Amino acid sequence: MSASDQKLATLYEMALLMGSETSEQPLVQKFLQCLLRHTDISSGLFISHLERQANSYSFNICYSITDKPFSPDPCKQISRRGEMPLKSEFRPVEDHLQGLGPAFECYPSELLLPVGQTDAFILFSTDTALPFSDQLFTSVLDSLATTLERHRSHQRLKKKLQQETSERERTEQMFKLVMDHVPAGVYWQNVDGTIQNANRWLIRDLSAAGAPDTERESTSPSDAENIQRLQNLIRQAQLQQDDSLVVKEGMEIRNKNYYLHRSDDSYLWVELNKVPIRDNDQNIIGLLGTYRDITGRKLMMEELLHAKENAEQANRAKSSFLASMSHELRTPLNAIQGYTQLMEMDKADLIEEHVEGLQEIRKASDHLLQLIDEILDLSKIEAGHIDLKIEPINPIPVIQDALTLNKHLADRQGVSISTRFPNNLDLSVMGDSRRVKQILLNLVSNAIKYNHDDGTVELSMDQTGTEFRVHVSDTGYGLSQEQLGQLFQPFERLGMESSTRQGTGIGLVISQKLAEAMHGTIEVSSQPGKGSIFTLSLPIAGEHQLPQPMQSLELSVAEIISRGGEKTTTLYVEDNNANRMLVKKIFSKREGDRLLTATTPEEGLEILRHETPDLVILDINLPGMSGYDLLRHIRTEGLHINRKLIALSANSGPEDIRQAEVAGFDAYLTKPLNIPEFNRQLNHWLEK
Repeated sequence: MSASDQKLATLYEMALLMGSETSEQPLVQKFLQCLLRHTDISSGLFISHLERQANSYSFNICYSITDKPFSPDPCKQISRRGEMPLKSEFRPVEDHLQGLGPAFECYPSELLLPVGQTDAFILFSTDTALPFSDQLFTSVLDSLATTLERHRSHQRLKKKLQQETSERERTEQMFKLVMDHVPAGVYWQNVDGTIQNANRWLIRDLSAAGAPDTERESTSPSDAENIQRLQNLIRQAQLQQDDSLVVKEGMEIRNKNYYLHRSDDSYLWVELNKVPIRDNDQNIIGLLGTYRDITGRKLMMEELLHAKENAEQANRAKSSFLASMSHELRTPLNAIQGYTQLMEMDKADLIEEHVEGLQEIRKASDHLLQLIDEILDLSKIEAGHIDLKIEPINPIPVIQDALTLNKHLADRQGVSISTRFPNNLDLSVMGDSRRVKQILLNLVSNAIKYNHDDGTVELSMDQTGTEFRVHVSDTGYGLSQEQLGQLFQPFERLGMESSTRQGTGIGLVISQKLAEAMHGTIEVSSQPGKGSIFTLSLPIAGEHQLPQPMQSLELSVAEIISRGGEKTTTLYVEDNNANRMLVKKIFSKREGDRLLTATTPEEGLEILRHETPDLVILDINLPGMSGYDLLRHIRTEGLHINRKLIALSANSGPEDIRQAEVAGFDAYLTKPLNIPEFNRQLNHWLEK
């Protein structure tokens, strides 16, 4: 065979080799064997990861064939001095491969065969010249470089595909794990309502409560029988309500409550979400539904509602009882206090012993009335029904009223009261003037009652940027830390139960709650044996025009009575004999004022038809017909024209007063009557 034919045969063999091998390692190994065989050289390397520097180059040895023992490390990078040519070149060995042992030290020459930019064959020869051109393999090496790049690209793609497949499998496993263990039902279906799949939680929830575990725990049904079973479960549970809104109109259903039925007729409350499934063109191709079991929450809400209804019913019963109790106690108190006041008006005719007895009766009845009012107040506060009219008020007149009303108590116990008002105090606070006075009355009266004889009480005031504060300090017994902790507990008198000092133990509780309702506070500091300081703080209202305080007008009993109108007539409809007699006694001391009385509503109507009274006073709780019913009859017959109609009742709540105003009464009086105040009002109503 000629040299040219032999050359062609060699190249043809190498070309066939590149076409027959499908992976890099056997191709390179066989190609190296072929090169050594056709060059009659015994040792060679295939190197990769070739990096060229200015006077050196580095690489990794991938494969080797040597006539001496040699085991290359593919991960070890080798560096050599000199240059790696871009084309095939046969040259003397200038720098042996250091550190690789004696396998390559005996070769004087080497044939460098670059394969692309990053690979090459190095053949080590014992000859100093080649019997063929060192460019013989250039074309086939170029083809080999292309083939290697194709194999490597294929390997990279294959590796990437394997990674993506592995990641997808891992994701699918994680998705399945999440789907089967998330505490919510999940299902998806196509547009015609055919169920595609569901998670284990849904199958467990919708299966019969007593179904076998194998049935309740089955996952991802794959055959037609299981799909049909899942379809039946979902349809029976009526889980597909409103599906048309989602698959036809593209709506999303969020947090809607559904009442689902299981196959055993038990039920399940769920909070359901439904969203459309869309393809890449945004066409709706199905529906995804998710829900969570809210049966426990529903049952809890039902229990809470039931408990709330029971509590409200109990509160209504308590309110009804307290209102009834108040009415029943106020009715006899009206007679007790009324006759006491009448006798006090004539005390000049009484001996000193009787005057002292009247004072004790008055004191005891006042205490009983205070107890009734405080119990009602506390009940309303606890029920959240306290009536407040919060507005800007001038605190100074309120404080002065509280001091005036407590002056008699202070004088009786020998306690002196002093005040310290800041100069140029001109501000308004936010509060209900009636309730602020109630709080201050309680704080000042406590400072007097629980003080030493000849003790002192001081009221001082100051203000911060947002608060106005009233300090009530006393020189009384003081309170320990333990007592301070119990101070605002209802009916807690802190060991004073057996003392002669009257009290209910609820005044401070009411005061604290009223202060909080007006966005204020009550604070206390105390030292046993030295006294206490109670501080009421209320928010400052800002710049407001304060009303000028009204001048108080002190009138004697005689002046009050003498101001009544001349020759007037009043009709009083009252079924209680003691109350009728009391009002008769009051009118007996009013010159020129005639009183007509009726014991029944019917009698009162008959009097109105024949008499022309200037004033009509109606008791609300009348037998057979209430005062409101009687008022309607009076108005129906036109008997209300040109006369005042006054309601009188032992019910003293704000709602009772509002009811009377709505019904059409001109005023509302509460029992027991304060006779001087009642006479003032009679003067006003009967004034011609």
